[in-house]
Amino acid sequence: MAFLLLYHNVKNRLNNTLTKYLSFYYPQKLSTMTKNVGQKLKVLRQTQCLSQKFIADRLNISVPAYSKIETGGTDITFSKLLLIANIFSISIIDLLKIGEKDSEDEEFPDLKKQLTNLTEAYNLQQKKIIELHEAIRAKKS
Repeated sequence: MAFLLLYHNVKNRLNNTLTKYLSFYYPQKLSTMTKNVGQKLKVLRQTQCLSQKFIADRLNISVPAYSKIETGGTDITFSKLLLIANIFSISIIDLLKIGEKDSEDEEFPDLKKQLTNLTEAYNLQQKKIIELHEAIRAKKS
């Protein structure tokens, strides 16, 4: 039970930090930001010669649902963004910075460090949850 509370605490802190990060790097409206993230995902996918179907299959969503993410037709959740970043083996920060100026990194070093630390903590908690589920499954069989 304590593990789940820790997991949710880290996840909430990570979401809050991500929201702050996005508000600094994307001060425009949310719909515009969603389109920008979608465009970045499309460029990243195309540069690696991957199809929408490949990404959608990895996310366990339909191709039209993924297409809506790329076109900005739907908001992307943090968990989906994290999965997509993992598919491309990059950090969420690097994914969001595609096409952005490098000088912006120097403006908010503390926020970037905090986001990086929370992302690592979140990923560690996800790994622990998976290990626990595998242990439970192994004991049942």
